[in-house]
Amino acid sequence: MSPIPTALILLVGAVSLWLSLNRSVGAVFTYVLLPGVLLAFTVPAIEVQKLPDISIIAAASYGTLLGVVIRGPRKVFSLGVIDIMVVLLALWRVLSGVVTDVVYTGVSTIGNDTLTVLGPYFMARATFVDPYWRVRAAKVIAVLAAGLAFVALIEWRLIPMYYSRQIMSPLGLTTVDWVMVQGRFGFFRAQASFCHPIDLGNGGAILGCMLLAMALTCGRSLKTPWVLVGGIGCTIMVLTSMSFTSYVAVSAIGGLLLLLRASRIGAYALLPIGLVALLGYSAMSQHFIETEPEAPAWEHYEQSDETSGPLYVRHFIVHSAWEGMREAGVFGIGKTKYEPSYFGLASIDNSYALFVLNFGWGYLVLFLLTAFVIAFKAMMALVYVENGASRLPLAAGVAGVVGTALGMYTVFFGFVYATLFWMLLGMLASMIREVQERAGNAEPVQLDAAKRFSEEHAPATAGAFS
Repeated sequence: MSPIPTALILLVGAVSLWLSLNRSVGAVFTYVLLPGVLLAFTVPAIEVQKLPDISIIAAASYGTLLGVVIRGPRKVFSLGVIDIMVVLLALWRVLSGVVTDVVYTGVSTIGNDTLTVLGPYFMARATFVDPYWRVRAAKVIAVLAAGLAFVALIEWRLIPMYYSRQIMSPLGLTTVDWVMVQGRFGFFRAQASFCHPIDLGNGGAILGCMLLAMALTCGRSLKTPWVLVGGIGCTIMVLTSMSFTSYVAVSAIGGLLLLLRASRIGAYALLPIGLVALLGYSAMSQHFIETEPEAPAWEHYEQSDETSGPLYVRHFIVHSAWEGMREAGVFGIGKTKYEPSYFGLASIDNSYALFVLNFGWGYLVLFLLTAFVIAFKAMMALVYVENGASRLPLAAGVAGVVGTALGMYTVFFGFVYATLFWMLLGMLASMIREVQERAGNAEPVQLDAAKRFSEEHAPATAGAFS
């Protein structure tokens, strides 16, 4: 392994520790975690025997946790039902590892999930509470999105996989320098610093929602120059990925955003929409399982993945993986005990099928229950927000989480976008709690923390919920 990745990871850990000791968790999230996830996610991790591999994300979490322990925790928020559900999902993954493999698999999962799932989730949760770091994180997102969009445009038309091959690979900083270049409709599919074109598209969609949520709750608007530039950057990321999965997610996000932003009445549609989506996906899955997939016939001028190819592949995946899903039981067949090749597949691009195979039907039920809990809590919060622009940031958070969950049916849950998903969910949990506190329905823990932070940093900024 090249010494450069090791040095970079150690630097990330050291800077995270210094910032958490001398500034705050929000500083680590803004200046270390966000750039690390968006620019250096693919850096090879440091392998440590008997401990989780130390990736860029893990290094930031290690430094932050150590800093919090040394400095002492500060009460920034109170645990809510969404936080509990996220922790329960992590605990189920641990239990599944113990049941389907050995005890140490569960121990390893505890370490990995604490550093790469719960760490980013709660760091985003805490950052959103602090208006000072919230607006700075939004600016970092805008700058990074604009830069990634520029790289994506280069890869889309001029030099495929430019970022991984020309920037990261020569320094030994990437594990995803694919041999194959993907194309669609005469263009290269951009990937930039992400792990796959689908990852770039989903990541752009989630980043756009994070940008809206953080910027608009700090007194900025859609006309603010850097918000506008960041939003255009996120849009370019989605478009140049040329991913049907991302287009489905963005369509769902856009529709929900308009519905939830329009008026309070739209909030009551969240649960029915979730139920219809669940029934629709269930019916489609049953159709895929019961019918034999038929490969489409392409004309000589077509590429196999341009039109009906993706649908055929998703049909083939569900149909082929069903045998293993049927035998998965409550806790699955184990993340370490299956290979896609067992089912005649190169990969299983369906998050929900993988949930069942890896962690069992119980985990899928818990994940869906979490989704409905989020929808219910968001609905109850949206009812208290005035009609108009004030609804936009909360609507963006809800739409981003729900839209991504809908798109996950055609891609496995991982890569960069999964980390961004947990971050957005943490921000959404903080937004929901803030609305509850402003409405007088909860103890003002976050509001008190925000006031304290504002006195430390600068005068408070009026946001969308004020």
